[in-house]
Amino acid sequence: MWSTAALEAVEPVLEESPEVLRWQFLRNLRASRLLSPADVELIERAAPAARASDIQQMLLEQGLLTEYQLSRIRDGNPQGLVLGQYRILDEIGGGGFGQVFKAQHMVLERTVALKLVTLDYCQSRLYRDVFRREVAAVTRLNHPNVALTFDANEIDDVLFLALEFVAGVTLHTYVHENGPLPIPLARAIMLQIAQGIWHAHENGVIHRDIKPANVLISEGSGPAGSTSAEPVRVKVIDFGLARLYPRGDEPTGTLLADAGAVVGTPAFMAPEQARNFHEADARSDLYSLGCTFYYLLTAQLPFEGATCRLTLEMHANKAVRSVRDLRPDVPHGLAAVVQRLLAKDPVDRYQSAADLCAALNDVLLSGMFDDGNRAPGMLSNSCSSTPPVLPPPTSRVEPESEVTVIRAEEPAHVLPAAAQRLWLEWCVVVEACAGGQTLNISDVQYAELYRALISALGPTTPATAGRTTGPCDQIAVLVEPWVTLKALRTLDRASVAELWQLCQRYDSYFAPASAPKARRRWWQMF
Repeated sequence: MWSTAALEAVEPVLEESPEVLRWQFLRNLRASRLLSPADVELIERAAPAARASDIQQMLLEQGLLTEYQLSRIRDGNPQGLVLGQYRILDEIGGGGFGQVFKAQHMVLERTVALKLVTLDYCQSRLYRDVFRREVAAVTRLNHPNVALTFDANEIDDVLFLALEFVAGVTLHTYVHENGPLPIPLARAIMLQIAQGIWHAHENGVIHRDIKPANVLISEGSGPAGSTSAEPVRVKVIDFGLARLYPRGDEPTGTLLADAGAVVGTPAFMAPEQARNFHEADARSDLYSLGCTFYYLLTAQLPFEGATCRLTLEMHANKAVRSVRDLRPDVPHGLAAVVQRLLAKDPVDRYQSAADLCAALNDVLLSGMFDDGNRAPGMLSNSCSSTPPVLPPPTSRVEPESEVTVIRAEEPAHVLPAAAQRLWLEWCVVVEACAGGQTLNISDVQYAELYRALISALGPTTPATAGRTTGPCDQIAVLVEPWVTLKALRTLDRASVAELWQLCQRYDSYFAPASAPKARRRWWQMF
């Protein structure tokens, strides 16, 4: 396993760091427990004259240790790199009362995000309650837009959660680095966040700390990766401040905090939550969603005072500036959704996340027919004779008026065979929803169909002046908003009927004349 030749062959690629003595490095390596005592002894005997830097390089090149692990060992801080069955691989960041690490389960070989509560906070009744509340909340949830939880435990007086690892950054970081999001990308992200929160509310979980820093966006999404066949994915995280409503015989519960305490993030907090943390309900989460949507559309906070108290007073008393004042290309319909979410009185907001998802779907669908400037709920029942195409997200903000349409006189296109088959299957689902009929298809089966269709359509191609995008691009734009079967089912009857009419018109452009007959065969299969 170890040899002098292997040590002599290493190429120096480690970052410059203070030289550590060989015996010190080996002592710290043993203390880290990342390798077995037998393996450390083999390393020591294989090359008795090798320097500590050569040993480090070999361990790095063979994938036995990471840069982060080596830096901790070199710095004489090897403790804590192994926690139970988890090996710490890298540091992701810090939270309000702990740290988050990239880690690997040594038996399952699963990469996770390991959230550790620091020792000081582990002794606090309040923060132990926060930890227990997050565990209780996340065990209720299983949704594509909520980070999964695999494990929760306490080892050596350290509380930890093992969460789904998402290769990406928070929405706060992403917007901070890239500025306001392109409208199509912003709408897709808004809908996914709303769907995740809807799932939480349906399961009796009120988040109470929704903000861009608590939303993860997958790597490759957005301007730099928006032409990828892989659609954008977002995950809501951090349910430590959640309010839990009873299910069955479960008792209701909230944090053991004083009634007058301000718990949460002032820049994203609803006025009623600031007045009494314990009375925050689903509509308080919707207000926080409004603040989050405002930020991703404008890269600015709706209110920002010099102090936390001033910020909270602005949320309670000051009228919010419309997102269209800061960014005129935001469609009126989308701006109206954000404005309603930010109403001071909870009665004036959407009354449920389901209502919000329906409004966002309405805006998404209206953007396929015109410039998206009608208010939600104002969809026309008549369809244009030509199906429009939204441009895919780009690195700069494109005005919605630059929508390209297919002209009726253009020759028909034919989809690739694999995409055509999947497209027909997807149309069967839309037709069933439009007719109020039930298909024998589960949420999981729909998710597989959705992923396969998006993948078969391939990378999208931005429209250029004087040229329309290809058939795959146009089908992708039509399909992409409906990530889940639940999203389709939230559409009202008139809206889903309009979507079905679009699907039929696309047949005449992109599918053979036998499409209706082929679709009947898929009906029988379902």
